[in-house]
Order: sequence, then structure tokens, then C-alpha cells
Amino acid sequence: MNILFVHEVDWLNKVVFDIHSLAESLSVSGNKVYVIDYESLWTRDGPFDFGSMKTREVDNAARAHPDAMIHLRRPGFIKIPGLSRLSAGFTHYLEIQKT
Repeated sequence: MNILFVHEVDWLNKVVFDIHSLAESLSVSGNKVYVIDYESLWTRDGPFDFGSMKTREVDNAARAHPDAMIHLRRPGFIKIPGLSRLSAGFTHYLEIQKT
């Protein structure tokens, strides 16, 4: 079965929550698990780094179970305070439709 989790904060760098354990347990039991997250700890890499609207993909983004296979999809957004969440809402919507 294909299962999609949408996580409102950073999947890779925040504390491991129950959602991590649940998603990874489902993956270990044979399901294909996708996660769409928001990079909440973003920083600009320079004065002209305004982000990207391109989706980045990370395979094997497991954190709680080392043998789990999580397919992380991280939609792009505009790196300007206030616009970051607004643009992420748009790109997340498009990414959910594709996934």
C-alpha cells in the first residue's frame, strides 16, 4: 500500500516524534511510505539566496528504525520571512497532487 504523511516541520532535523515511528513501522511492514515536510529551520546562504521552487527528494530518510525506507519529498519555497510559509502552502499543494 502507498501511504503519504504530511509533516508540518523538518522531518530530518527536528526531534523524533511518534509520527516518525508510525511511518517507519508501516514501511518495515512492507508498505511504501512517502513523507512531505517543510524545512522549518531554513537559513539563507547569502543575500541573493531566495530559495527554490524545485522539490528535493531524499530516499531512505529513516530516523527511528534503521531498516525502514522512507521517501522524503521536500517542496521548495521562497526564503523570505512571511512568504516562506505562504509559498510552501502552494508548493505543498502541488506536491500532494503529484504524489
